[in-house]
Amino acid sequence: MKSKEEMLNYAITSSYGNDDWGYWELGQKEALSAMQAYADQSVEAALKKEWVPISDDKPKADALYNVCYPMPNGNWHVFTTGYSISFKRFDEGNCNITHWMPLPTPPNI
Repeated sequence: MKSKEEMLNYAITSSYGNDDWGYWELGQKEALSAMQAYADQSVEAALKKEWVPISDDKPKADALYNVCYPMPNGNWHVFTTGYSISFKRFDEGNCNITHWMPLPTPPNI
């Protein structure tokens, strides 16, 4: 029997059930459960990262980061943008970015 991660990968990348051990080996309910467990782990991993106030620290590498700033209606505008070490700023220079965090690790496919 394949692992839940292998089943998830197969379910995402195949045409379900067209080979000798496909999507139906665990059954639809179990395969969907495996997908949900994988998604939950990804969300949990992303949430473990903490927002860093710009006033406390700035990124140490040219890379993409999640950033945010408060909007007048009380919500937060959150998006991904690059940071430039040479210019010591995020690419979205006309926004009043107040916090940043590293991107989560992408999934293995």
